[in-house]
Amino acid sequence: MLLFCVCSSRICHSNFRKLKLLLKDLAAKSHRGFGDQVEQGRSDCGLYYGYAVVKSLDGSGDPVRGGRTGKETEAEVVRRVFREFVPGACPRAIARRLNGEGISGPLGKPWMDSTIRGDAKRGIGMINNELRIGRLVWNRLRYVKNPETGIVCGRRRNPASSVSVPISDCSGPAEGRFHGLQPEMHGQ
Repeated sequence: MLLFCVCSSRICHSNFRKLKLLLKDLAAKSHRGFGDQVEQGRSDCGLYYGYAVVKSLDGSGDPVRGGRTGKETEAEVVRRVFREFVPGACPRAIARRLNGEGISGPLGKPWMDSTIRGDAKRGIGMINNELRIGRLVWNRLRYVKNPETGIVCGRRRNPASSVSVPISDCSGPAEGRFHGLQPEMHGQ
C-alpha cells in the first residue's frame, strides 16, 4: 500500500510507521476518554434503544458529552419486551409481533430475535444489557478486525478491566426480574 502526500508524492516506510504509532496513540487516548465519560455516569459513544442524546453546554459554553434521557415511547417497548419474555414468549415471536404492529426497532430497522436475545456471555441484546436495571457497564468487549476478511468481531475482555457504574435513568424491568431471567437466558 502506498500513501501519497503533497510534498513528495510518496510517504516512506519510516513515515508510515510513525503514522501507525500516531493512530495507535490516538485510539488509546479515545479509549481513556470514553472510560472517563462512563465513570461520570454519562454514555460512552453508544446510543441504546430507549434513550436519546441530550445536548447541553457547561458553564464555559463547551458541549457536555454523554448526556442521555429516556425516550418514553421506546422505553415502553422495552418494558413490553420484558413483560412478554418473562412468562415464556420467545424472542422470535416478540420480534414478529413488534414488526407486525409497525413498531420500528433500533436505528429504525425491523426487529430481529437477536436484537432482543443478544448474547448472554457478551452482555449484549435487550434482555442481557445491564443498562436496563440501572447499571452502565463499559469495556466489556474489544473489537478486532480480521486482516484477511476485514470483518470486525467483538471479543470479551478480562472482566476485571470492565467498568460498572450505577445510573438512575434506566428503561427496563426491576432488578429482581432481570436477575430472574438470567438462568433462563443461560439455558439453566
